[in-house]
Amino acid sequence: MNETTETSTTKAAPPERVPYHWVVTLQTADGRQASLDGTIPVAEGSSRAATYTALVAHVKKHFGMTGVASVVLFFSLERDVLGGER
Repeated sequence: MNETTETSTTKAAPPERVPYHWVVTLQTADGRQASLDGTIPVAEGSSRAATYTALVAHVKKHFGMTGVASVVLFFSLERDVLGGER
């Protein structure tokens, strides 16, 4: 007797991306400050630390501060939805 086995492969849906509003303020060793804000779609389950690192790198690149010693004076990352969950 010959048996046939069927296998079903279903791709899991990609994680939902939720818009977040962010603000980053940096200060260089010589006292210059730079602030930038925007929104970023973040996949459910993403790491806050990875998002922070990506945003700080983005701000440094935007202001031509790549490779310049700086500290983060302010960081905020909040869902960009008001008045409800979504």
